[in-house]
Amino acid sequence: MKKYKKIALIYLVLGIIFGAFYREFTKFNNFSGKTALAFVHTHLIVLGFVIPFILELELKERQNKFLNLYHLLYQIFMPFVCLMLLIRGILDVTIVDLSNTINQIVSGFAGIAHLGFTVAIVFLLIGYFKKEN
Repeated sequence: MKKYKKIALIYLVLGIIFGAFYREFTKFNNFSGKTALAFVHTHLIVLGFVIPFILELELKERQNKFLNLYHLLYQIFMPFVCLMLLIRGILDVTIVDLSNTINQIVSGFAGIAHLGFTVAIVFLLIGYFKKEN
């Protein structure tokens, strides 16, 4: 389970980088409104650092196919969620006039990312509560 520690550290560093990016990008663009960019930093730190770090402590003795599926899906969809927040936030800050279709596409991809992330969490819960043989 040491993989959780390494992944947690990577997400912590990314969270710090994107927190600085959010601050500097909005300052550079003279933007003071609400933007999805603010959530990239918190998603990376809380969902990317805190949760895997806690899981490392809690699951070090457990291993099953559901936890493996959780880990795989989490590592696919966690960055996807953050990428969609980053894209939406940059579009917010730069005030790009999106067509309704493009706006729906961005929202659709964000929804798919969150859905995949939710499935990963379901596998985590199944794997955690699965009775050991």
